[in-house]
Amino acid sequence: MPEQGAPIPTPFVPNPVFDGERVLAGQAVVVDGGRITEVVSPSSLPPDVPVVSEPGCTLMPGLIDIHMHFMRWMGPLFPAYGVTTVRDTGNPLGWVLPWRAEAPGRPWPRILCTGPLLDGPVPLHPHVSRACKDLDDAAAAVRETAAAGVDGIK
Repeated sequence: MPEQGAPIPTPFVPNPVFDGERVLAGQAVVVDGGRITEVVSPSSLPPDVPVVSEPGCTLMPGLIDIHMHFMRWMGPLFPAYGVTTVRDTGNPLGWVLPWRAEAPGRPWPRILCTGPLLDGPVPLHPHVSRACKDLDDAAAAVRETAAAGVDGIK
């Protein structure tokens, strides 16, 4: 039972539901606090719970683009195509971290990022790379990039 004043979980009945592995027909998806908490048979729901019926609409998990170089203009396009998370694989820290921080307040996907590409002394992609002249420089670049709060190193 939800606490008094707390949002009540809402069951949705789309047809079908894709759970990332298989297509399920005749299932209710319960959403609580903006998160899917369970997928159940509609007959198992209490009779007094209001159900949102969406026949003909497929419910599926958000898609993830795992290799891209985020640019500001792309932000609103991803959710329009079902992409809820992107992994930016190369942008300067001073540029991508502020955009990642703003993503939750914008109609954008969640942004996971690696910061710049850590490359050799002559980077192949200098606009999105950090040149590392030797092993010590590369180790320092990894430490500094990780300390900045990235989600991975490339």
